[in-house]
Amino acid sequence: MPKPSLFTQEDYQAIRHRLENLTPEAPRQWGKMDAAQMMAHLNIPLEVGLGKQRLPMAFPWPLYHLIRWVILRKTHFSPGMPTADTFVVADHRLFEVEKQRLLKNLQEAFQIGLKGPWARHNIFGNLTPEQWGTLLYMHLDHHLRQFGG
Repeated sequence: MPKPSLFTQEDYQAIRHRLENLTPEAPRQWGKMDAAQMMAHLNIPLEVGLGKQRLPMAFPWPLYHLIRWVILRKTHFSPGMPTADTFVVADHRLFEVEKQRLLKNLQEAFQIGLKGPWARHNIFGNLTPEQWGTLLYMHLDHHLRQFGG
């Protein structure tokens, strides 16, 4: 059975619906971010993949393959997974601004989808469009579950 992907119509619509129903009052199940910070956090890898942001590579190149291999074998991210420093959002964010930014980035990512091109990820290195779709879905799902969505 194929893993969910942000690039399939059904999975994209499900993620979008969950995000649209998110409110600033959504209770955090784990972690330190509030809902606005979480959405800002979700925007970072989307914008990296879309080529809107460039981040320094996080590890020496041989580790990318190992990290990617481990992460891509998961079916979901567990609560309490560490966050790379380049993806931490600790400052105050405006909920509606981050939500609209995320919805726009999601739509753009879905439209580009499997056609690509996708930029290099600063933790996982070069990813295929299929890998991007899977990782983006897993990351979005993880944080929407964090806020009960």
